[in-house]
Amino acid sequence: MNLLKKIPRRKRFRTVGRAICLVFAFIFAYWAAILMGKGRYLFAFFPSLVVFIASFAEFVLMDVLTEKCYPARTEKILEGLEERLPRIERKLSEELDSVKSLLKACDINKVSITLHLKVSIYSSADDHSEDAFVQIMDYRGGFGGGRWRVVPATKGVIGRCLRTRKTEFVNFTTDEEYDTLMVEEFGFTREEANQHTKRARSYWAQPVFSRNELVAVIYMFSTEPQVFPKALEISHLDQNLRHLADLLEVARVI
Repeated sequence: MNLLKKIPRRKRFRTVGRAICLVFAFIFAYWAAILMGKGRYLFAFFPSLVVFIASFAEFVLMDVLTEKCYPARTEKILEGLEERLPRIERKLSEELDSVKSLLKACDINKVSITLHLKVSIYSSADDHSEDAFVQIMDYRGGFGGGRWRVVPATKGVIGRCLRTRKTEFVNFTTDEEYDTLMVEEFGFTREEANQHTKRARSYWAQPVFSRNELVAVIYMFSTEPQVFPKALEISHLDQNLRHLADLLEVARVI
């Protein structure tokens, strides 16, 4: 399993998909052979058809599906990040912990923090690029999803931060308010909103600039209500923001 994780996502997705197709092809080919051995040729047609479909899926459909789910140019960007980030991962974590320590009048044990990097992602259909964010750190704190999650710039408080180039925050008092605002204000479908955790009640997105260009966003949320913006003074973040930008530059991540 650990060996499989070391394979790039694009290759891993295609390899696993092809393996599944081969297993189906083998099982139904064996079944067809048994039926033919018994002289039941008409019944053998159906598992033989499944073998044909599985073979077609292995050689053609898996390549199409892989390109759709993992466009080659986008995967090349993510693979480059995976190669460069380990050099600065510890220092990035220290900076995020430092930001979290600046919070006042709240329980920091109920706050999770991560860093999203602005990248260009590509469509497999027309090779058109668009801005998006990729989560490059696991959450530091209570809970949250793992790294490498890609968020389109059109969605969420992170996307709004990119568009406004300013600090953004939002608070939810109930699950119903969360569902409504995520769809009506933050660009998610109701199905996408339902896939997100609803334990968080207060969110904060802080832009990180390098040479006047927005390159990343610090993203925090708390399970306590109404934590942001009162818990953090923006002026106290100046040094951390400079350090983060410098680290990303040194690692040639931006």
